[in-house]
Amino acid sequence: MTKIFTLLFLLSLTSCGTDTGNPGQDNINNDMGTIIADTPSEEMIPTLVNSICERMDTCHNQTSEDCKPSIFNLENIDTEIGIDKNSYKSLHEIHSAVSQGDIINDPITFNNCLSDIQQLSCDAPSVQNAFIKGSSNEYDGVANMLPKSCEGSFNE
Repeated sequence: MTKIFTLLFLLSLTSCGTDTGNPGQDNINNDMGTIIADTPSEEMIPTLVNSICERMDTCHNQTSEDCKPSIFNLENIDTEIGIDKNSYKSLHEIHSAVSQGDIINDPITFNNCLSDIQQLSCDAPSVQNAFIKGSSNEYDGVANMLPKSCEGSFNE
């Protein structure tokens, strides 16, 4: 009888309730709420691009349709996210390498990076200079906008 109560007690401790989260995900809590740490590798660069474009939309009124292709084709984002300079031509190539497992990621650093991007002030000079309307590549300044916390997000 004692074994049954012990078993029931242990099962009650491991049951999923509404506040237990997703048992298949590692969660990190920060000021912005809970961020899932184990974003699949193939989704990390698109997630980074989405985060950048959300900031561009908020601060420069640039829609994702304009922003995303431009960011994916940027040739000057590498060391800002932990990739050796000039190892890859664009974020699109980095995305392919991450998806193929040629580049590994640090999910905790990556999530800190995303959180810090979300917290960038639209008044910050790096954000103001991230988008220059009318220049040959209007998004060239995005690399300078990325917070230092992004530097260890990926490793070759």
